Amino acid sequence: MDRLRELLNKYSKCFSNNPGLTNLVEHEIQLVSDQPVRTKPYRMSHRQNEILENEINQMLKLRIIEVEESDYISPMILVEVVGKEPRPCIDYRKLNGIIRTEYFPLPNTEERVEKVSAAKFITVLDLSKGYWQIPLSKTAQRYAAFCTSFGTYRPLRMSFGLKNAPYFFSKLMAELLNGLEDFIVPYLDDIAIFSDTWESHLKHEETVLQKIKRKS
Repeated sequence: MDRLRELLNKYSKCFSNNPGLTNLVEHEIQLVSDQPVRTKPYRMSHRQNEILENEINQMLKLRIIEVEESDYISPMILVEVVGKEPRPCIDYRKLNGIIRTEYFPLPNTEERVEKVSAAKFITVLDLSKGYWQIPLSKTAQRYAAFCTSFGTYRPLRMSFGLKNAPYFFSKLMAELLNGLEDFIVPYLDDIAIFSDTWESHLKHEETVLQKIKRKS
């Protein structure tokens, strides 16, 4: 375990609750219609608006969004499910209806689980707020702008709910980890590292952390 602690300390800058920012890609949005999407903010209670304001302030602090107008506007809503914390989400349904579809095959979960489950040593890395680690192009920022009852904002990072976001993220992960298929399995924002021996596992972990550090 001492060697593992040394390894984690060596790459301590790769670990944070705040999302990093990749230099590998920039998410673009192409439309199939010239008709702008403009939707008014939804009516919400005072309590709901307080929750949204706290979330917006956190996103501003992290430089995930900026205060800015746009000719394309989608409303932010609050998703509330019993037993879970309220979750702010942008309603991109109208925008998604005019976004040109891109496709990249998403990994088969069952095949990936079978591949990993046979290993003796497994480490899973969870990329903190993975979508927010991908920058948006200037054009995409304009299209993905959103509003609340207290302001209008442009996202600077890839937003949850955008039509092509899952495919784009999977493509990025495949590019980042290309050549490491013998001991890693990416699935959306998780990376499973698997090995048959402890010695090889430490080497595999360092190889993956080197990749992440170099491309972040």
